[in-house]
Amino acid sequence: MRRPIALAWAGLVAVGGAGLLAAGCTAQAEETIHVPLSDLPAHARNPAPDVWESSPWTGASWMRYPGHVTLIVDHDLGRRPTAVLVYLAFDSSGGGSALSAGDLARIVEVTGDHVTIRNDTDGEYFVRLVLH
Repeated sequence: MRRPIALAWAGLVAVGGAGLLAAGCTAQAEETIHVPLSDLPAHARNPAPDVWESSPWTGASWMRYPGHVTLIVDHDLGRRPTAVLVYLAFDSSGGGSALSAGDLARIVEVTGDHVTIRNDTDGEYFVRLVLH
């Protein structure tokens, strides 16, 4: 008795997938990086009342933000932010930056002393946070 072609292909895919798992092909491990206030530019923390930023638009390097990394960034806003803006750029100067969305910058936790974001992509960026 002959099996239909679709069932034969399904069996090959199932066996091939199991072989890849057995060979050690797994999801990429995630790294967590804690960024204390002392690692951020001192002159850019509170540019206006009720606003905090991790770095200025220009004149200081933005934080390195590799793929599959969770960043825990300390802030001294003095309260839990009501808004978290995440800007991404391809170079440390912030040139050509844009607001981030989706898997590029998942907001994991927001507290009165830190914000946690996660890059769920393979891309490498530089990040600037603005808290309100």
